[in-house]
Amino acid sequence: MSWSEVPADIQTLITFLNAYSGGVLIVFCVVMAVLLLVPYRQGAGWAIYAVPSLLLVYCAASASSMWPLMAHAHSQPPMDSVAVIAVTTILAFLLSRNKDVQDKSQ
Repeated sequence: MSWSEVPADIQTLITFLNAYSGGVLIVFCVVMAVLLLVPYRQGAGWAIYAVPSLLLVYCAASASSMWPLMAHAHSQPPMDSVAVIAVTTILAFLLSRNKDVQDKSQ
């Protein structure tokens, strides 16, 4: 099906959702940049948990929006990349916590 065959109301919905998703991603990136540039660099304890938590929330939101698409459409959204980001975030957090524990014990 080409884009011109898609009903006008569905075209409007898809266009709106793309724009909305882009706006959310921009806000997410700005919040993450502020967290990394200010409290995280200053060593704030809560920021060490906030950064990976925000990434995992983003991954969960992305995955939850892709599951219905996988179930009801004949397309394959990039679920693999979401899983890789989530696993990498968890591993990086765990490894950084182990480093902090080792640094404090010395």
